[in-house]
Amino acid sequence: MAMRRKMMLFLILDKYDVFIGKNNGFFFFIDQSIRDSVI
Repeated sequence: MAMRRKMMLFLILDKYDVFIGKNNGFFFFIDQSIRDSVI
């Protein structure tokens, strides 16, 4: 169940990356820190 929840989070974060755009370094940095804390 926990693994499935992590996969859902990754899917959401991937959509978030596309929405914000990887050119924005600030949001990309926040996204990376979120992924580090999730893993």
